[in-house]
Amino acid sequence: MTIGRKGPGPGEVEQPMGFALPPGELVLPDGSAELEVFDRSGTHLRSIRPEGIVFGLDALGADRLLLRRFQTGDSPRWAVLGPSGEPAPLEPPAWRVEAPVDVPDCSADATTGVTILRVDCALLRIQLLSDVGAALKEITVDRAPEISTDAELDAFEGRIRGLLGRMGARADEVDRMVREQREDHRVKRIFRGIRHDAETGRYWVREQAPEDFGGGPATLHLFDEDGVYLARLTFDRAWTDFDAAGGRVYALEQDPETDLASLVAYRVEVPAVDVADHR
Repeated sequence: MTIGRKGPGPGEVEQPMGFALPPGELVLPDGSAELEVFDRSGTHLRSIRPEGIVFGLDALGADRLLLRRFQTGDSPRWAVLGPSGEPAPLEPPAWRVEAPVDVPDCSADATTGVTILRVDCALLRIQLLSDVGAALKEITVDRAPEISTDAELDAFEGRIRGLLGRMGARADEVDRMVREQREDHRVKRIFRGIRHDAETGRYWVREQAPEDFGGGPATLHLFDEDGVYLARLTFDRAWTDFDAAGGRVYALEQDPETDLASLVAYRVEVPAVDVADHR
């Protein structure tokens, strides 16, 4: 089945930036700053035009979406989109454990039910947040940040300019966003995402080796629901994305020679841990 088609009109997308699966629907953020909503049979239901460019989103409970937006001015990076169609800005709380003064603030996030999972990009800090942005729990593991070279930043800037140009951003917006992204990536973004396995209650954090800004082999860090560190697993290829469910990990592994991605499933056997000995 094919859903949608290429173009600028209703039910069409020109630069898809991800997707979310709220109950009975498929939502695609488009680079033109619109969200296209389809039912599971592929019928276009509506178009939503939230403020700002949405580059990612996740279902938040049964009837809301957590939007990730390119920041403009002082606007928060997150917004929650409810049934009314009006996005409500959501400002994440400050970390309880402060980062070194020269490390820019950066995070990757996901959702599970009505809980938001947030992981620091450069340090191994994890927050569990409520759907209104209140901190529920914070976990910190020692991990030194890594600094990018000028050559790496120049190459990264070229890719960002190309992406924003294809999205139709104005020249002044491109220059501003490039400056901000270059500063944000001065410290390498090692941690690329976090997932929750609802069946086992465990949290998975993906670390990507720093080659080409996270293009190296993948490593997974496993925590239980109380924040106890359980395991570290290493792999021999880069991943473009991953998920976890029922004690299995599903990864999109990227071939460094062909740039093609393959979906691979791993069954993960984690030895029992006496939690009382590890608090």
